[in-house]
Amino acid sequence: MPRQSLNLPALMLVVSVLAPAGLAAQARINPDDLIGTWQLMTRKNLRTGVVDSIAKRRLMWEGYTRNTYHLYEMDLNPTPRREELRSLPPLERQKRFLEAAHFTARGGMFWMEGNVMHFKRVMSLDPNDIGTMPTSNIDSLTADYMYRHTNPDSTGVVMENIYRRVR
Repeated sequence: MPRQSLNLPALMLVVSVLAPAGLAAQARINPDDLIGTWQLMTRKNLRTGVVDSIAKRRLMWEGYTRNTYHLYEMDLNPTPRREELRSLPPLERQKRFLEAAHFTARGGMFWMEGNVMHFKRVMSLDPNDIGTMPTSNIDSLTADYMYRHTNPDSTGVVMENIYRRVR
């Protein structure tokens, strides 16, 4: 019988859609269990239910040691494309290139209080990020997957993020 291959992005989308909002959170997360590199696969808006398959268009990796973290993020298909830029006048080409978000990086310290993850950003390509102290909540952490949600933003929206461990 032929072996069928597993389509990981499709599986993550199904899991994300079917996963109940507000998973029962693990009471305590051991920071040692986070050590390594994690890739953001999907982001789900818990208000609308809309799922964004991040991994299809962006590479977003977060790395953890016992108390530090770093994040690297980049477009898989940068826009505008070189072919599009070539047809523009030089000043417009430079403006479009600089306005496009191609790459993000930040890092700093983190610590856990139960299942709440606190970050202190000490370096970033965006100077406005430096010194900020966001938090997020880990709902579930296994050897291969992490479910994490944000705190409500200014409009009350909570995002659920699903990560897979990079091996």
